[in-house]
Amino acid sequence: MIRISPRRSGVAAALVCAVLMTGACTSDPAPSSPDPSNPGAPVAAATPEQAVGNAAVATTEAGSARTVLVAETAVGTVRATGPVRFAPFAADLTATVGAREIGVRTVDGTSWARFGTRWQQLSPGLLPVGAVAGALRSASGLTGVTEVGPERVGDVATTYYRGTVDLAAVPAPDATARAELDELAALATPNPGIEVWVGPDGRIVQLRTSSVATPGTQAASAPAPGAITVTLSDPGIPVEVTPPHTG
Repeated sequence: MIRISPRRSGVAAALVCAVLMTGACTSDPAPSSPDPSNPGAPVAAATPEQAVGNAAVATTEAGSARTVLVAETAVGTVRATGPVRFAPFAADLTATVGAREIGVRTVDGTSWARFGTRWQQLSPGLLPVGAVAGALRSASGLTGVTEVGPERVGDVATTYYRGTVDLAAVPAPDATARAELDELAALATPNPGIEVWVGPDGRIVQLRTSSVATPGTQAASAPAPGAITVTLSDPGIPVEVTPPHTG
């Protein structure tokens, strides 16, 4: 088991967890009526916006999940996998940057990377950790949400939703939250598209933000910096992380 200490930390791993630390996750679920014939079924939502909001709440209430994060950054595609605790944030990930595999640990705002056998603390902003957190916070500000329909994510049957968000208009409870939203806006666009896949248990299975390529800077088929996809499974798994020795 991966063990967590109360010391502060935060890194590439935060890429993942931020996904669940959204404003919607701190608000009450949208009012709706459960299915009286199946008390254990997820609460039904009256609108697509409510469905996404309810899913964000249910996901964060689980406390943790196994996570796969794929982010398109200025240095290329970053893929990270491992367990993530949503709040306070902590993660123990294996990340691939280009052809190089590194270990990443994040605890409460500080992050470390393992290169070979040595751990090294990462500089803030080296990886778009704040942008990932901003992506999840943005769920509380989605507008024009439409239910696209059923779609499979791996072997999970989900309902696929799509909407847009004005990041400047998303409520931010504190300066950290506002900085995360601003980082997402700088990485992608101030008005990104957000796609959400909700599973049969009413939780988010996958979330993706759109990206905006600078004209003339890359091939049309290449993913643009700013695209972030987070896929979640095993909600509620134990996650304990300790800061590594860097000496």
